[in-house]
Amino acid sequence: HLIMSYEGRRRGRRYSDDYSDDGWDEPRGGVTTSTVLSRCILMCVNALSIAFGCVMIYAGATALMEQKIEDLGGLEQPVVFLVAFGAVLTFLSLCGFLGACCAIRRDGTTRIDSCCADKALMTYYVGIMTLCACMLYGGVLCLLYKDKASEYVDTYWTAISDVFDQPDPDAIKGHLRDGGVICLIGMCVNLLCAHFSAKVMGYKHTARRTMLTSNLTGLLLGVLLVVLAFLPGSREMGVKDGYLPHVIGSLGILATMLSVAGFLGAYFLSPCLLATNGVLLAVLSTLMLGFGAYALANADDAKAMVEQQWGFVRTRIFDLCPECPMPPAATE
Repeated sequence: HLIMSYEGRRRGRRYSDDYSDDGWDEPRGGVTTSTVLSRCILMCVNALSIAFGCVMIYAGATALMEQKIEDLGGLEQPVVFLVAFGAVLTFLSLCGFLGACCAIRRDGTTRIDSCCADKALMTYYVGIMTLCACMLYGGVLCLLYKDKASEYVDTYWTAISDVFDQPDPDAIKGHLRDGGVICLIGMCVNLLCAHFSAKVMGYKHTARRTMLTSNLTGLLLGVLLVVLAFLPGSREMGVKDGYLPHVIGSLGILATMLSVAGFLGAYFLSPCLLATNGVLLAVLSTLMLGFGAYALANADDAKAMVEQQWGFVRTRIFDLCPECPMPPAATE
């Protein structure tokens, strides 16, 4: 018992089969039926996802073979995006399948002796949560903003027709609601799989690793905002006296401080740093909520500001699409 406890502290990780949720390093002893069931469900769902991802890769690759090399582009091309999304889905599903499968040994026990299953399941968990956010965006777009979704169909129809042999885009526009429902159903299935993977790894372990990953990403974004605020071209932005770079820089500094406090707090399990992270997160959330309320309450002013500064951003800072005209979506 002492050796197992020492090994658990030395490795710094815990699992729901070996440790209880009452403490980080308290052996539970038995194997629960619910955890074994979670592993079995993960293996079944991810096996189906691997097959679906392979079908997407095959369909996209077949369409790519029929196109000329000079006609190919980046992810803005639906065919290329189909292959990339299928590859990502296959990789994540493979991580989930192997992570759940490696946790079951031939002698019938479910203790995880290596960190391979842990890393695979954590990669699967983070990827699935990101995929859920994308599916939520797609579902809301198709269900609540049908006009904007129809514009996207018209914009990409030339490339879409190369994959799906349809006489006109109305055939796809008529199923926007169905597409939104499918996105939301897929999001719910992914959330359920994320819950099962967290149960296998242990809830506290998953929460800690999630905080480390999210705060590391937030640190990179915060530094990016600070760098953006100090670019020579961005100092002239703003309606009056170029105030916008100061706002961007302040948000970047706040996000950087928040991420550093959260990362160190989760790494060292420091209550003081975790409390600091919570306070900074509340301040940043309040500011973002205020910006959102301003955009909703003063939609005309926000639209005018974006229209005034959009061309300046494209020419002086960064142009996301050099060949695109002034997009209506930027002001809507």
